[in-house]
Amino acid sequence: MDAEYLIWDHEYNTNTGKWRLFDRNMERP
Repeated sequence: MDAEYLIWDHEYNTNTGKWRLFDRNMERP
């Protein structure tokens, strides 16, 4: 995986305490 296309979703972490990686080109769920 290319880290440049994966970012940390802080809001997701705040809600679940888990990491979430998602493509910046995709919309937030």
